[in-house]
Amino acid sequence: MSKITYENFTLFDGKNQSEKQSAWFTVDDATGKIVKMGTGTVPKTDAQVDLDGKYVMPGLINCHTHICMNPLRGDGGMNVNIVDATVHAVQHLRQLLKSGVTYIRECGSSYDIDIYLNELHKQGELKKVPNILPSGRPYSMTGGHGDFPNFGHLVDSPDEMRKAVRTGLKRGAMAIKVMATGGVMTSGDFMDDPQLSIEELKLES
Repeated sequence: MSKITYENFTLFDGKNQSEKQSAWFTVDDATGKIVKMGTGTVPKTDAQVDLDGKYVMPGLINCHTHICMNPLRGDGGMNVNIVDATVHAVQHLRQLLKSGVTYIRECGSSYDIDIYLNELHKQGELKKVPNILPSGRPYSMTGGHGDFPNFGHLVDSPDEMRKAVRTGLKRGAMAIKVMATGGVMTSGDFMDDPQLSIEELKLES
């Protein structure tokens, strides 16, 4: 079981306001987990990596993402086929990881793509992406914020909401994203327009 020690960096651990100089930590190469850390004298292990004075910090969490969307397109990248949406989703996941994000909570994916990518990630088939808390497609009223092609579950009663949520959970949703009001992505509504009723939002099983 080999161990790798990373040394010569400044550590911000997220728990203390001050940074730690001349820091090091040792990783179990088999599990990828940190087993020891400290400052000053560096232990000798199977391999040493000099980080040349760089900064190290815990991974970031992005708690509101839409990995299928493309903000550079006029339609937000919503009106696309499943292949196009999947390619963009994987590209966006890898961009997130490169920016330091190691965990995301997805808040609405076309075609339930985040659910399928999360399964591939857990199986080891999709690598070099953040961990994913998937929501699948969001829940919206017909004509509301979220009524895009292949995007929202369109629900117009408490019973329709209940069935749609059960379907989402069966497919693998771990967060339930509701479009309760209007938003900035749809024409003809406003952010303070109520669109889902209290009864629909209770989400009773």
